[in-house]
Amino acid sequence: MAKAPKGYFTILEFMTMNDFERRLAVQDFQRMFTNPAESFGDIAETLAVRPVQKARKKTRKASRYGKALSQELKRINKTARTKSGRLRKGMTQKKILARAHKAVKRRLK
Repeated sequence: MAKAPKGYFTILEFMTMNDFERRLAVQDFQRMFTNPAESFGDIAETLAVRPVQKARKKTRKASRYGKALSQELKRINKTARTKSGRLRKGMTQKKILARAHKAVKRRLK
């Protein structure tokens, strides 16, 4: 036998139910007012079964400046490092980033 789904129904859903399902839905509705504690337990069960959807985090489009900066950082990093990957004498991350910013500003003028 078919069992009426728990929860709230739209008018359209209620109209498309067969007689048996409609009768069960009405009995559930009436039971909500005669024994509210039990009906709230049923509602809590149906809410617990539903998967919670996480809100997607919006991502920004990469800016023209950001793209150019990444290219300059790659280029300057290449020249600032030795074959083994260590920084050359006198070079720091601060200097690399400052040079990259300066180069991007010049390029995008």
